[in-house]
Amino acid sequence: MFRPGARYDGRMLKIFQTLDAVASRLHQPGAGVARGRAAAGWIAFGRVAAGLVAAGLVGWAALASAARAQDADAIPRVRQLDIVDRAIAHHGGDRYADSATRLELCSKSGCTTVFARVDAGRYRYAIARDRRSADGGATVREVLTMTNAPTDAVTRMRDGAMAPVDDPQRVRDTIMARVYFPFLPHRLNDPSVWKQDLGVETWPTDDGGARRLHRVRVGFDVGSSTDADDVYHYWFDADTAELVQFAYVYDDGHDADGRWRGGGLRFRRLVNARTVGGLRFADQINLGTEWSTRADALAIDALSPSVVDGLRAVSTITLDAIRVADLADASTLALP
Repeated sequence: MFRPGARYDGRMLKIFQTLDAVASRLHQPGAGVARGRAAAGWIAFGRVAAGLVAAGLVGWAALASAARAQDADAIPRVRQLDIVDRAIAHHGGDRYADSATRLELCSKSGCTTVFARVDAGRYRYAIARDRRSADGGATVREVLTMTNAPTDAVTRMRDGAMAPVDDPQRVRDTIMARVYFPFLPHRLNDPSVWKQDLGVETWPTDDGGARRLHRVRVGFDVGSSTDADDVYHYWFDADTAELVQFAYVYDDGHDADGRWRGGGLRFRRLVNARTVGGLRFADQINLGTEWSTRADALAIDALSPSVVDGLRAVSTITLDAIRVADLADASTLALP
């Protein structure tokens, strides 16, 4: 796809590496006719792209956009994948949809108490955290809650008293940012989620060995949430289906003057996995990088062991004081 040793600027090299990475995932033994044709398409695309960029007829940003489109077109989007179904079962299966959980989610910014009560399609999520008052004085205890039963509702309490909710969607986003990740992969079969099978890769292990990981690209239907345009990659152990690591790209949007605020990528490796009350939990080592211009952005499809080695350590996220109860005993764990 690109010539090793040839002189390319960093942005072009990043694009060609992305093309090679995706083509190699598609072009695997036993991958099937469709994936073989997709790989051939990537090779042809790369050759044309190299010529266009070298001639100055296509900019690197346009090429990156075309590469992403080619990737999306090459692999069908589906609602269910066997590896995801197996992963959900491995991490507790139906127990998640018939239980209540309370835990402490801790990182360098502090700890948040998380509560999740799930009864089939009905849920009640809540988080509690200590926050400084608006004048920077005393610390107040804030509890945010969202539920869909009997109706969709959000509430906010400060030091035990009900407080107004000025932006309900912002409250929902704040809660979900803390509830979603600890319970992965249990919501990867939600109705609004689509998936693409990227095949099996080999990743190194800490002891110098190698591990086969099944890579899946995950996205969301347009309009399903405020972050519906986010795309995630998940890696599952090819044999046990345990979730091993995942990555996502975030975008900070634009300021009032239309200037892009920047964005970045996060790669989370799961460690210290354990089972509590029938559910599988793990701490997360959070790696990442940031960029101030779109020209510096790293395509999530380009993630590989060598790329991950170059990411900086951001934080360690731990799950402490985990308690899981039957629904009949959910009130013993609930936040006020």
